[in-house]
Amino acid sequence: MLRRLFLSHRVRRVFAWIFALACMTTLVWAGIAAWQRPCRQAKGEAGLSDTPCPSLTLDIVVVAVGVGLWIIAQVWDFFPKHSTGRLALQSLHVSFGLVLAFTLIVRIVWRASFGKRLPPANSGLLGLAARTMHLGLYLLLGVQVLLGLFTRWLSTEALSFFWLFSIPSPVMPNKGLGESLLEFHDTIGTTIVILAAFHAAAGLFHHFILRDGVLERMLLR
Repeated sequence: MLRRLFLSHRVRRVFAWIFALACMTTLVWAGIAAWQRPCRQAKGEAGLSDTPCPSLTLDIVVVAVGVGLWIIAQVWDFFPKHSTGRLALQSLHVSFGLVLAFTLIVRIVWRASFGKRLPPANSGLLGLAARTMHLGLYLLLGVQVLLGLFTRWLSTEALSFFWLFSIPSPVMPNKGLGESLLEFHDTIGTTIVILAAFHAAAGLFHHFILRDGVLERMLLR
């Protein structure tokens, strides 16, 4: 029975790494496309800038940091509990989590103020599915960041940023509640990776199969 559970755990880990590698491959492809193709200005396709669109650049940073955080969380399982390597990876996870929080805030402010708003690429069910996926991913990312912050604050460990400074906790320590929030944090993290992988696959399907220019529209934002 234990052997079966061990094999099941190994199978899940293999599939998890496949998802992560798929996301990273798509990320690299999108990053190269973003930096090689100039951003069209809001006035029309005739005006081109020399830098990538801020919205797309911020999206790439969000995906890169998010996938990196998930990979770090998978890697530290190979280290013994309370070991130096495991604690170092967890500190890196917390630091990059703060980077993700800052990038999300900048992305939301940019989108609400300066980002170019394009008409929906698809109508009907496809359009509704795309909007639901975008909103769901950003809501889950926001919840994930908050869960990570409070999980750290409720424990006895410091919320430090790359060992430069620590952010004091606004709540009293509660180890039991922190462990419960950590379980939700782990579950939501895996859910985000899986949804992001399907979202990336849908984008590639639009680009290579439907050829409807959905990915090109990202460069207009």
